[in-house]
Amino acid sequence: MGGAGRLGPKLGFGLVWCTHSSVRTGLGAAIEEEQYYDGAYQDFEGGTMLWSARDDVVTVLYSDNTWQQ
Repeated sequence: MGGAGRLGPKLGFGLVWCTHSSVRTGLGAAIEEEQYYDGAYQDFEGGTMLWSARDDVVTVLYSDNTWQQ
């Protein structure tokens, strides 16, 4: 994907981005190189918790579309 000066996703979400034109059209091309770092997630009854090893931060995404760190 992409063209002169454009970057495209390589892994994970990139599979969706590259294979579904509606996603690609809606989001457009990347504006900088991807950065990878470790993390984890845990689903729970009220949503999902995401942990970023890079920043050692937990972000909680609630089922009611709210979030907190």
